Amino acid sequence: MKNILEQAFPIQPIEVIKSLLPDINGAGERIVCLNGGILEIPYRIYNDMPNFSQLNNLSTQELSIIYCLYSRHSNGHIRQEMIKKLIEIEFQDFMIPYIFLLVGEYVVEIINDIYPFIEKNKEFFIEFINNNHDLTIVTYQRMVSYWNEYYRHSQYKYLNDYPGKRIFNLFDPHIT
Repeated sequence: MKNILEQAFPIQPIEVIKSLLPDINGAGERIVCLNGGILEIPYRIYNDMPNFSQLNNLSTQELSIIYCLYSRHSNGHIRQEMIKKLIEIEFQDFMIPYIFLLVGEYVVEIINDIYPFIEKNKEFFIEFINNNHDLTIVTYQRMVSYWNEYYRHSQYKYLNDYPGKRIFNLFDPHIT
């Protein structure tokens, strides 16, 4: 039986990560298609933050896995911290679903942080969107719902001004 790490990342080997995070406390999942494979990304994880001194000897790819995984954390501040680290390191295609899923969440500061990254790597996200139509629609609906609930009566009166909608506008012909 595969564990959460094996289901959530197309990369092998991930033994180093398994030794750092032997038990991942996750809830829910998002099923995505990436490069012809199926990944089961945890909706939320509840683990404590890893000791960053343990991460000093990890490769860029291994760090990317840690950052992706913790971008699904239940604490929005941790998600934001991890996504900022993730978008600063070498781009790898397995990062796409983790970043994309954040567009449909309520922490607008994270959405603002990822906008330039998504815009810069738009062609990779278009392919992901084309291969994950149902997930894209659900993510769009969640984004609109969060805008309506938390932001339409404050700083983003109009949906088209909301950062999540601005991201979806980058892909408009690909999501209809």
